[in-house]
Amino acid sequence: MVDLATEAFNTNNFALAAEIYERNIAENGPKLDWYLGLADSLARNGDVMKAYFSYSRAFRLGRVTPENLKHLCTGLIKLMNSREGLIPAPKPDKYMDMFACWLCRGVLHDPVTIPCGHSCCRKCLEREKMRKCKKCGVLYYYPGVRTFKTNVLLLDTIKKRFPLDSDAVKFKALGNELFERGQFEEAITTYTQAFEYAPKDHRIYSNRSRAYAAIDRYQEALSDAEVAVQYKPDWPKGYFRKGTALMGLNRYEEAIMAFLQCLTLDPAVESAKKCLTQALHKVLSPLHLEAQKHGDLQRAVQNPLTAFMSSCASTAGSAKAKMGQSCLCMVQRVENKLQESLQKAESCAIGHDQEKVDSNVCDINTGISTDEAEPTSTDDAETNTKEHSTTVYEREVSCVPSGTCSSPTTRKRTCKNATSQTDEAPPKQARSEQEQQSTEKNASDTYCVEKDDFECSLCFRLFYLPVTTPCGHVFCRGCLDRVLDHNSNCPLCKFSLVEYLAERRQATTEAVESILQVYLPQDYEERKKIHEREVEEFTRMSRERQEVPIFVCTHAFPTVRCPLHVFEPHYRLMIRQCMESGTRQFGMCASVENTENFSRYGCILEIRDVQYFPDGRSAVDTIGRQRFYVLSHDKRDGYSIAHVEFLEDNKIDEGDKEEITQLHKTVYAEAQGWWTRLSQPVKEQIVNHFGTLPAKDVSLQWSPDGPSWIWWLVAVLPVDHRGKTAMLSMTSLKNRMRAVRHILQFVTQRTNVRARLR
Repeated sequence: MVDLATEAFNTNNFALAAEIYERNIAENGPKLDWYLGLADSLARNGDVMKAYFSYSRAFRLGRVTPENLKHLCTGLIKLMNSREGLIPAPKPDKYMDMFACWLCRGVLHDPVTIPCGHSCCRKCLEREKMRKCKKCGVLYYYPGVRTFKTNVLLLDTIKKRFPLDSDAVKFKALGNELFERGQFEEAITTYTQAFEYAPKDHRIYSNRSRAYAAIDRYQEALSDAEVAVQYKPDWPKGYFRKGTALMGLNRYEEAIMAFLQCLTLDPAVESAKKCLTQALHKVLSPLHLEAQKHGDLQRAVQNPLTAFMSSCASTAGSAKAKMGQSCLCMVQRVENKLQESLQKAESCAIGHDQEKVDSNVCDINTGISTDEAEPTSTDDAETNTKEHSTTVYEREVSCVPSGTCSSPTTRKRTCKNATSQTDEAPPKQARSEQEQQSTEKNASDTYCVEKDDFECSLCFRLFYLPVTTPCGHVFCRGCLDRVLDHNSNCPLCKFSLVEYLAERRQATTEAVESILQVYLPQDYEERKKIHEREVEEFTRMSRERQEVPIFVCTHAFPTVRCPLHVFEPHYRLMIRQCMESGTRQFGMCASVENTENFSRYGCILEIRDVQYFPDGRSAVDTIGRQRFYVLSHDKRDGYSIAHVEFLEDNKIDEGDKEEITQLHKTVYAEAQGWWTRLSQPVKEQIVNHFGTLPAKDVSLQWSPDGPSWIWWLVAVLPVDHRGKTAMLSMTSLKNRMRAVRHILQFVTQRTNVRARLR
């Protein structure tokens, strides 16, 4: 039975596994392993409260380690992800969001842009060691972070927009070095000095919180962590720091909530899961069920818990019903408390008025501190001493107390240190003035944005659909594509863009586009209209004036495949314009030998698929659509365009219908005979290029160009240039079938002669 339950659990049939464990316990009596299996199954099935009681019973039967609670963590995280409102949403700031790193949520430092178009700090990217963007999930295949060069435009813009940020980064880096050397008091002082240049930098609060935790000053660490959470409520590390500080203060129920909030934002934080299991182990450790503390745990699961307790309350006379009613009241009180805490967190968000910010800063400077070490710097230093595979959070677990409770002596020392910390902080008035100056400077909407800085170096116009190359330069996407049609190197620094061409992502750089839309809205809209007019003109010429771009190469025929290998720059541009405009069509005309002219008769080709090679060449899969006659032609962007007249077959007269129908059957039968007599190697070559012989058409005039099998034969049969041109020009189905029959008879006769000679 136990093996069957284990198998059901391993196949994710958690309900069946729980049922088997319950039956086994009822029949054979309680055992530690069975209760743990039951609790794990219930937790993974979403019955977290039942699982909670089962784990409690397991604790009374034997030794349970934190590792045994990993499935309870998984169940709680799943429930948290299904809840809304447990984490206050940050208030958007359209003037600041484009300058923020989406990993550390701080101002971009040494910004790099990855192929999906998102930008982040270099150190954040190096630390994460990821092969896909966490924001959009897009994979990228560059060999390493060092391949990405700094985005030059963003770097210059940020230097102008945040002139004091570089000084804050220096103090922050110095504080990280002191922390790594174990000089925690000096690191705290250095982080405090960094606030003079970046008073709202949540990463500095995070660093200082970690430093406080390293010397067992958990109250200050908690305060810094809470400020970091208030400033950036969508940053998982702030909640992680808060949880570690609460663990140090033996406030395990609150720590559970903090770790769950961290894992809701980033489920991949293994160290947060480890800390969550430790906190749950502390909560579940008491000997009897009634003494267990589960306030914040119930808060995390209040919806399913409420439903469970309500069902228990409906069972009259049972002891479980009484306990359910009691817990239900407790859940209601916890829910009210949660709403109050959420409102308080929202009121302390970044968009607060200056008076509240000054008050918070004053409290912090008098000994109430906040956040953890900044991920972009302190954590990087730790990677030299930890395993390569561990995450940034795992490298920081060493700062969490290893399950030991702080003694009253430790708590007294913490309060004493908190009092003495007042001397480290600058006066409230000085901080307030500095913060106000920084705020006023950063509030200028046009301080850092000059139109000339955002002009493409290729077209000398404002960026439109800006893309960033791996070498860090920004261009209009269309401008860069046209340059790369001729050369695979960056037009500014000559850096090889072969990998950029190979991926063909061409994702717009989100930060640059947001800057243009926010700071230069009128210029951006004008530039957008110019681009739309250019595309509209290209489309209009094709549809209204019957002007089509011409690919001069070979003959193409209606309904017949025509695969192309495009490598010439002007034709690469033409294919791209056809795709961008949405027409996906161009004309194909055969070249005239020894001249620059081309045939007057051609066929429209529709692009079905384009596959790009690393050097910019492309394989284009097309199929023929409609014949045309060239009335006049001209040049544009290096390739020919033509004003055309489309051709259609003449309607079949009633008197000729019977004759044409009989001719249609006869010629198709002869074509089938010729096809079956071909050798297998020749057949394979034809099929790979043109496909197999089409079936006979039910109606002779279902298409304005006639039956498709006739055009397939014209493309396959050995007909010279003039003969194929004549076929395209014919508008009589009867004459075309006679011509094809004549060619078939000639080819068959020549084949028979060659066979007799052998």
